[in-house]
Amino acid sequence: MNEKIRNVCVMIDYENVHYNLRNDYTNVFEKDFFNRLRMYLQGKSMNVIDIIAYCNFDLPDMYNSRHQSKLHEFGIETRHTSNTGKNCADIQIAVDTMEMIFQNNLIDGVVLISDDKDMTPLIKAIKKQKGFVHLITSQNSSDLILHTPTSHSFFEDLYEIEAKNDSHLTENIYHNLNAHIKKEYVDKQKTPPLLSLQRFTENSLSWYNIFEYEFVRLLNKLELEGKIIIHKYRLKNNEGIEYGKEFEGIITDAYLYLFNSNNPINRISNCINDEFIKNVYKKYIRNI
Repeated sequence: MNEKIRNVCVMIDYENVHYNLRNDYTNVFEKDFFNRLRMYLQGKSMNVIDIIAYCNFDLPDMYNSRHQSKLHEFGIETRHTSNTGKNCADIQIAVDTMEMIFQNNLIDGVVLISDDKDMTPLIKAIKKQKGFVHLITSQNSSDLILHTPTSHSFFEDLYEIEAKNDSHLTENIYHNLNAHIKKEYVDKQKTPPLLSLQRFTENSLSWYNIFEYEFVRLLNKLELEGKIIIHKYRLKNNEGIEYGKEFEGIITDAYLYLFNSNNPINRISNCINDEFIKNVYKKYIRNI
């Protein structure tokens, strides 16, 4: 006998999800979180009507990358919660959920994604009204909250589903970097191109709406494929004499020929490695 298909709304304590992933040096993009979430729930006979993420989107890594706009591209509704108190997201989730389950007869239940044991009264209220609530948590969640829902899953259950390949975004970054070098350096005869890795990264975050640590992870893939080269350089005055601090620059394999014996490239081998990426994560973890 076929299992009943339930119409559900997914309510996410997104700040909690974000912190858990970030503290493990990963993120929703690398995990392909939302595609996996939809596929997982579909496999559990749940028809997702809506997904709503509750979070303080003024967190530095989210603000710098316009993350709220990126979630909208995924079809995720967002609710910006105040940064003045710990329980702001919890309260807003509870209010919106109670309003929905009493007013929307099309909803058969709720999927709640949170580690917070304070959600226990809300879970009980959903069960009384709709009879079904599925909880998704990390493995560090309290036993108290695990015994309350109709059914339960861990994040790790989602991650068993195969993730989509991110090669299209990596190729897009490579293509746009080539186009930028041609327009701003080659066409203007400013060679060899001395493009700062830091400046390129900072300018790319809002363009791609992506976290800095995820962006450098994609650069790591391009570096391993030999499509980009990281090098050291100093600026030169009109007499061609180097001065000032040393910078890390970025160049693609397509324009490596612009460095020659008169302007040799000072390569940095395996620059954007795992330690480099972790240090970018740590910059934001310290800002909690």
